[in-house]
Amino acid sequence: TRLFRLLSAAFYNQVKEVINIHVTDSCPFNCKHCISRRVRGGHAEMPLDVFSRLMEELDDFDRVYLAGAGEPFSYGKDLRDYEASNFAPSEAFWKLLDIAASRARQVYIDTNGIAIPEDEEAARSFLGRLPSNVTLVLSVDEYHDEWLAKYHKDSRAITARLLEWRE
Repeated sequence: TRLFRLLSAAFYNQVKEVINIHVTDSCPFNCKHCISRRVRGGHAEMPLDVFSRLMEELDDFDRVYLAGAGEPFSYGKDLRDYEASNFAPSEAFWKLLDIAASRARQVYIDTNGIAIPEDEEAARSFLGRLPSNVTLVLSVDEYHDEWLAKYHKDSRAITARLLEWRE
C-alpha cells in the first residue's frame, strides 16, 4: 500500500546510516537470553580482511555497532584459555576497532563488561586506548550480572567506576 511505502521510506531515511556488525560469536558467558546459546558449536569470527573490505564499502553508514551474539572484546581470543582476571582484548580486536573508528563517525561496542579492568590504572589505560569516537554500551541486566558475579564482577560497580574515571 502507499502508506506502507511512505512509512518504509521514512524509516529507511532514519536508519540507513546505522549498521550492526556481528564480528564474533565468541563469549565467555552462556546467558539464558542470548541467541548464541542456540547456535554455538564452533567458533565463528569475521576475518579482519573481510571486516576491512566491508568497512570500505559502507561509506553511507556513520554509526557502526559492534554487537551481536558474541562479546566484541573477545574477538581474536581463544576462550579455551580464558581467565576473567586477565581478559585483555587481543591485538586483532584493537586492529578491528581502529579500522571501524577510521571509517565511521561513531562506533558503539555492546559489551557485557568482562574486558573492563578492575584496577583504576589498567582501566584508564584501557579507556585511553579507545579512539575518541568510540562509545561503550554496557549491558546491565540480570543475565549478565549472573555471569559477571561468577568472576567477582558487578555491572553497576563497573558503570560507577567508568563514570568516576572518565575524563
